[in-house]
Amino acid sequence: LEGTKGTDEMILSDGVLIVKITKGRSIGATARMGKESLNDTLAAIDVRTGKQLWRKEDVRVMPYALSALAGRLVYHNLEQLVCFNTKTGDEIWRAPNMIGSTLGAVSTLVLTDGVVLFHGHGPEPTASNKQAKGKRKPQRGFYLTALSLEEGQPLWQRKGHRGQAGACTQPADLFVARGTVWCGGSLEGYDLRTGEVDKTLEIGKLISPGHHYRCHRSKATERYLIWPKRGAEFVDLEGDDHMRNDWLRAPCFTGATPANGLLYVPPDQCFCYPGVKVFGYMAMSAEPADTLKPATHANLQRGSAYGKLKTQNSKLKTDDDWPMYRRDGLRSGATKMLVPAELKKRWQIQLTCGGSQPVIVGDRLWFAEKDVHRVRCLSATDGRDIWSFTAGGRIDSTPTVCDGLVLFGCRDGSVYCLRAGDGALVWRFGAAPVDRRIMSYGQLESLWPVQGSVLVQDGVVYFAAGRSSFLDGGMIVYGLDAKTGRVLYSHVLEGPWPDINRDTGAPFATEGALPDLIVSDGRDLYMQRIKYDAKLNRLETTQESSLGELDMGANHLVATGGFLDDTGFDRLYWMYGRRWPGFYFSQHAPKSGQLVVFDESNTYAVKYFYRRDQWSPLFIPGDQGYLLFADDVDNEPILQDKAKKPRAIDWLPKEAYSDKHRRGGRGVEKGIGYMRQHPAKWQKMIGLRIRAMVLAGDYLFAAGLPDAVDPEDPMAAFEGRKGALLQVFSASDGSLVKSLPLSSPPAFDGLSAAHGRLYLATLDSRVICFAGEAPRQAKL
Repeated sequence: LEGTKGTDEMILSDGVLIVKITKGRSIGATARMGKESLNDTLAAIDVRTGKQLWRKEDVRVMPYALSALAGRLVYHNLEQLVCFNTKTGDEIWRAPNMIGSTLGAVSTLVLTDGVVLFHGHGPEPTASNKQAKGKRKPQRGFYLTALSLEEGQPLWQRKGHRGQAGACTQPADLFVARGTVWCGGSLEGYDLRTGEVDKTLEIGKLISPGHHYRCHRSKATERYLIWPKRGAEFVDLEGDDHMRNDWLRAPCFTGATPANGLLYVPPDQCFCYPGVKVFGYMAMSAEPADTLKPATHANLQRGSAYGKLKTQNSKLKTDDDWPMYRRDGLRSGATKMLVPAELKKRWQIQLTCGGSQPVIVGDRLWFAEKDVHRVRCLSATDGRDIWSFTAGGRIDSTPTVCDGLVLFGCRDGSVYCLRAGDGALVWRFGAAPVDRRIMSYGQLESLWPVQGSVLVQDGVVYFAAGRSSFLDGGMIVYGLDAKTGRVLYSHVLEGPWPDINRDTGAPFATEGALPDLIVSDGRDLYMQRIKYDAKLNRLETTQESSLGELDMGANHLVATGGFLDDTGFDRLYWMYGRRWPGFYFSQHAPKSGQLVVFDESNTYAVKYFYRRDQWSPLFIPGDQGYLLFADDVDNEPILQDKAKKPRAIDWLPKEAYSDKHRRGGRGVEKGIGYMRQHPAKWQKMIGLRIRAMVLAGDYLFAAGLPDAVDPEDPMAAFEGRKGALLQVFSASDGSLVKSLPLSSPPAFDGLSAAHGRLYLATLDSRVICFAGEAPRQAKL
């Protein structure tokens, strides 16, 4: 709008937009300010016409001290509260309220029901200091003042409270619910008209000790205060229905927003409660969830191919196949089969939308076209279409091919089983206990979606349905007979919700569960921090410190943000080991990074983030590149303990050891985290940001983005606008053998290898086949 350049605060009231225009830089939250610091303009604009109603230059307006209601605008100028008519700009009243000087983000101004409430940091009010007058200088502190909105007459005044936002400076919150004023973290509520205490809350152990409040302000409804200690602590203003919600978290400064009967929670950048805290932008209701019960045979739909398939042994047809996500139940991403280093493009096809990692059995290839709900079957030798099947929702990852069957989960809450030869439906199992849908990423999904890449082990298909053990009654983990779809095993994961009168709670680690692709160690099953036996009996794991690492009993692959997370977020990583990593970093650890592949002897990993600045892992584009390295599978990551040996060794580039961050190992929050005690087999810095990687025979195949910075377009390579590379490294020493250009970056984890060929899904929605001069033929 014309004349509003420099606006840093605005309020909409009765069709009038009030803007505060700051000359120069806005006052910082922790900056000390006085009268000379403020030089503002106030303007009012009719939002229907865009015309300016009035404008006042050279006024002083404290940050966060501007509010409007019922045709009146009130602001604080460090000495007075001033009231204008919102439509004319005429002054109505001024009331003395000396602040003098204060910080930029400690004041709060609220107008409600004919009352002006101001909370700020200033000298002790003279009205409460008559006896001390002339004897001592008034003390400074937080004070809460109430005035009449009509005339500016004082109603009452009392001491205030500090704001709750932690690790940052933000104003204390003022909420008025049903005529009671709630200030900061006080458990006393004040009568709006008199300032007398009219309600006192008892909240038990709702607020858990340790760590700091979140870096944002509180929110409220008429019934609840929503405090930000861990995630969202609901303080019941009318009863004792308090609840701590450590499993969700909102971003710094903005926090969550209660509106429209929902709680809106944007994505956050925290790593607390890994394996429990939910991700994404969510809108959640307070509707009570029904008790979750596993679906039964009544949810099984038999298709035209049911019972019309001669099954074979459930083992791989040949060792050259790649029949499931990352080839096997271990999710190894490795095959002993040889793929030549000298590769040429054999064929490629254009997809309708983004595709999943291809799976290959014999001379056929399958993948999911994710957003169009489709599984496609092609000829693996020439890319020719053979059949396709459209499911009832998005398919987020690749299907599993086993024993003549194609099995996959779907975001519609079902698992599908197709006949591999022609795509005919064998069975469909509705894993969602109730057919309820929500909008998710622009499409309808079940409240209990199933991820695409189900695990098949010993004729049983395993998967989870749900979004969190704390949402919609929880999640259900199933084991079905792969041939018939019959439910063999199930396990419900719900909560656990704390008893706030008894459970103290803790930072960084808590009980709970998130869905993920299930991993096997050849016998037992793992879903992030949860471990099962083959009958889905939950197995005990040992927590080794307050930061939540769990001894899971056997080596297996974990992804702290889930295997399908392709964001590259700096606090997430993969690790091959016997532990759920808990709340620890892994920059210094072996067998960990942004992608990991392994065989029975070695692991291979790439680290984007081997440097760190305080709490944040970091990378420096166009500098040293990224770290590619190999380890013995038994080179277990360790947490340094001062009282015990073995000691960790240095192995990263020297800059990693001078970076500024907290030191310390086991039990030290945001310390160094996992480290290595034995040298890597080999390591090297490479100029490739690897997004997909497989081990095939003697070679490590990696596809990704070049590490380059164009001064004219610094983000071009990082964002995929400078093409991509497919590189071949020797698995024995890491030497670069071959490099091929790609026109598009790979889809995350989009490589697979079978029958002497390499298959790649790309971000520009293609599937490409690479092969040597004389690719071998295979028959299904």
